[in-house]
Amino acid sequence: MIDRLAVDTNAVVDYLRLDREYPPQLDEAKEVLLPLTVIGELFYGASRSDRPEHHRSGTLELSNAGHR
Repeated sequence: MIDRLAVDTNAVVDYLRLDREYPPQLDEAKEVLLPLTVIGELFYGASRSDRPEHHRSGTLELSNAGHR
């Protein structure tokens, strides 16, 4: 079991997209840490997407919860 795991943006995007495999360590971690840079990149990506409000709200929810 992993106590704390800091993730990168690619791991988070893979985790959020149900059609992709994500790193299995995310399920093993007791605590998942989202670096500020990752949160910023997610908000930037959301602002450039075809559904910015949807993706922004998902990023807010994720950043407040820690993980699924």
